[in-house]
Amino acid sequence: MNSKFIFDIRKCVACKACRVACNIKNSWNIAARDIYVYNAEATPGLPVISISMACNHCQNAVCLDSCPSGAISKDTVTGAIILESSKCFGCQYCSWNCPFKAPKYDMRGRNMEKCNMCNQSIKENQLPACVNACPTGALSFGRYDSHDLPVWMYKEKLGPAVVLNGQQAGLTEIIPQRPDYKSQKVQNTKHVEWSLISFTLLSAASVTCFISSFLNGKQNEIISLVILMLAGLFSFFHLGKPWLSWRSLINIRKSELSREIAAYLAYMVSCIFAFLLPSEMTIIAGSLTGLILMLTIDRVYTRVDEKSALHSGQVLLAALTAIAFFSHSMLPLLFMAIIRFIFSMNTMRKKETGSYEYLFRFVRLAFIVIAVAGILSGKADIAAASVLFVAGEMIDRFLFYMDFKTPFFMNGINFENQAERL
Repeated sequence: MNSKFIFDIRKCVACKACRVACNIKNSWNIAARDIYVYNAEATPGLPVISISMACNHCQNAVCLDSCPSGAISKDTVTGAIILESSKCFGCQYCSWNCPFKAPKYDMRGRNMEKCNMCNQSIKENQLPACVNACPTGALSFGRYDSHDLPVWMYKEKLGPAVVLNGQQAGLTEIIPQRPDYKSQKVQNTKHVEWSLISFTLLSAASVTCFISSFLNGKQNEIISLVILMLAGLFSFFHLGKPWLSWRSLINIRKSELSREIAAYLAYMVSCIFAFLLPSEMTIIAGSLTGLILMLTIDRVYTRVDEKSALHSGQVLLAALTAIAFFSHSMLPLLFMAIIRFIFSMNTMRKKETGSYEYLFRFVRLAFIVIAVAGILSGKADIAAASVLFVAGEMIDRFLFYMDFKTPFFMNGINFENQAERL
């Protein structure tokens, strides 16, 4: 049985000695340990609770499976989850998937870093630096036969190698609800990046151009290829080390991101063949690989946030709607429009009315309704309807990233809105 971090919530005073020792030993530019404090201002009548949390070196580590470059591995002897920064190109997908947000992006090194459990020290029968530095004994390390983790920590049966001791480990049972208590809200990470929006929108535009041209009896394979290459160019701006992107296919067996990149390359090859050797077979192959690319792009996000599968901004839905729109396929267009309208209304139902964001969503809905209604009626100006349709798709994709949420263990407990991340 591998050793675990053992944390006694009753003894932690949030002095951050564990974080300082960790940074000194590893010479990192990031803080591998996060200190969460409930009631940091010591408001009378409320307990002061602190949690020191780093990588929990899970038995079934989701970061290990999600990393496309093979930069993350597991030491079979100690059980430590190790991130090799020299192999990481900084896509940040490991952090998206990790509910503890253990991997962090190093702005200077342009790659991810995380706690390595002081793996070499453990092999030499020494304690991790954070444990040695803890002055109160709140943090210790060793073998622990069995332990039931709080429900809020047990995400997807990850099996985190951490033990929480103390009555406060229950948290949800001892913290009173105080809606009037004001503290810093723990924000979920947002990933509204222009490079990702551009990549996904241009990829969908390429597939739309390819398939709708075929349905309209035209050949625009070269245009589809140019749009696709532009999408790939924009995707590099999301990476910390784009020159290492060749490693992105290494974990294709498990990583959704690796599969997305493989599908992108397959679609690009199909576009080239369709341009050089135009035939019904190459066009069909290009159409199928293009739709598979749309599906794999969506899977990158639904793997992280299952609720995004019911969002109208999915690229597969966008591509299918656009194909029907530009090929003037009325019944498919009506069908897709109804589905996306329902998805949009379901999302709006959960949002606060009267806000600018709500108005933004209303405008997006109006755009697609007017554009689709105009095409279906046959009386609208095609150019004007197309402009409204494209604008609506761009807004919808932006809203998708606004609504996209990565898992975060703090969201599972009562002091979600009352804890400070120090």
